[in-house]
Amino acid sequence: MPFALVVGGALGLGNAEGIEDAVAHGGIPGAVVNAIGDIARAAEANSWWLLLAGIPTLLWEGYSGTKAMLLMHSLVWNDPPSRPRPLQSSLAFTGVTTAFIAAAIITWWFRDVSAAHRIVVFVVTIVPLAGIWLAVSLRLPHGTASWKALLPGAVFVAVAFQVSHAVVVYFVAPRLETATSLYTALGSVTTLLFFMYVVGQILVTAPILNCSLHMELRGRAGASERETDDHDAPASFEAAVSGTTARTSSADGSGQTGSPS
Repeated sequence: MPFALVVGGALGLGNAEGIEDAVAHGGIPGAVVNAIGDIARAAEANSWWLLLAGIPTLLWEGYSGTKAMLLMHSLVWNDPPSRPRPLQSSLAFTGVTTAFIAAAIITWWFRDVSAAHRIVVFVVTIVPLAGIWLAVSLRLPHGTASWKALLPGAVFVAVAFQVSHAVVVYFVAPRLETATSLYTALGSVTTLLFFMYVVGQILVTAPILNCSLHMELRGRAGASERETDDHDAPASFEAAVSGTTARTSSADGSGQTGSPS
């Protein structure tokens, strides 16, 4: 994973013990703290190599991810995608990914507070995530839909991401911390892969939700307009018939008046 290479190279530039202590005081689960410490110690001698290999690969991954998102939204909305700019699209994809990871880290910091405070943090982090994904959705193919039609998918992405992350933090991570070192390593990798799979499913579901709701609402609006037209048509027909009858009667009366006696 290119992002992990870059993070590992950056961690290797610092002091492994200091990094592990700082992360531990941030409320991050113990299994993650141990993994970060191991990465920092293993990368001390190879940090520059990791950065040299990770940064170009990360840029390519961001560009590939952007193209995948464009194609997916294009298929859902039946809207041809625009050609992305490699560097800008890659940086945007990496920035959005970093923002979601930052939201997850913020949730980790408040893991030991009361349930009421956790709910507040949950709601507060949903708002910026939904705003970020709404901005992303506006840059992706979305047919003729307005930003209001894209709002349900943005809220869904933010809520589903935080719910999935909460399941990992509050239910999976504590069990990994009490497991042996072997099962902790395997469990951490498996949990990360599963979480990435769930996030992928969330991102695929969001445009489908938006498109379905948009088409349903547009279909109902069209049906309502047709019903209105059908309701107004008899009245218009009757008015037209009455007008024609009146004109005919007036013409007949004028003819009779003007005829010789």
